[in-house]
Amino acid sequence: MKTTLRLSALACALAASAALAGCSNADDTTTLRIAASSTPHAEILQHAEDAGMLGDTDLDISIMSRAAEGNIAVSNGSLDLNYLQHTPFFDDWVAESDVENLVNLGDVHLEPQSIYSRDLKSVADIPDGAQILVPQSGSDYARALLILEDAGLLTLDRSGVASLSALTDANIAENPRNLKITGVEDDVVPHAMEDPDVTAAVMSSNYALQAGIVDLAIFTESAENSPYGNIVVASAGSADSAEVAELMSALQSPEMAEWIRAEYDGVVIPTH
Repeated sequence: MKTTLRLSALACALAASAALAGCSNADDTTTLRIAASSTPHAEILQHAEDAGMLGDTDLDISIMSRAAEGNIAVSNGSLDLNYLQHTPFFDDWVAESDVENLVNLGDVHLEPQSIYSRDLKSVADIPDGAQILVPQSGSDYARALLILEDAGLLTLDRSGVASLSALTDANIAENPRNLKITGVEDDVVPHAMEDPDVTAAVMSSNYALQAGIVDLAIFTESAENSPYGNIVVASAGSADSAEVAELMSALQSPEMAEWIRAEYDGVVIPTH
């Protein structure tokens, strides 16, 4: 990835082409400041730049592990873009935060959620009373309940639920194995799995990739018609810039889809 100098907000404001997203340098390159996780988001962005898909636009990537931090940074102008979340999380976060200046530019890839275990080879082996770790954020907690149901471990009652992301423990109609479902921060799940009291954990594949535990998956959700594709979020002021449009075109291109399939072998799936 090209090494770029992060200019101050004042320098950006004084730049002759300040109408563009990010900061423009004297050599007519523009730098887009974007939040991303180390894997796979930053790797996908780096490939777009290294493969020459972005023309004169450079990327200044801030590695983050929590999407809310990126949303706040884009909202207050510290960053231009956030590539670190799916639409259900984004919609819930916007509704709860009352932020009105962010725009969903569309999805790029899907990180399938799986059930992982260090000791078991099948969900059939999960014992009565097992502790299962899941992401604690609302939409991801609901997603975890859905995969536990798909795996035959729970039955959910969806009556009266406005959206699937609103599912909670109150919607568990049957829990025949008396599972103890414990919510923790998404990025903590892989490390918390090391607790001997934890039987299995539900997480998205990006966290499994980062922790090197992809091969511990014992059940994976279906990717068909999934609403959980990872999206790029921009501020309303930069969403329509030529540089942002060029980046989105690169990220959603057939060439990028081919690279994602080859690089991640189904652990990360392109959505275009």
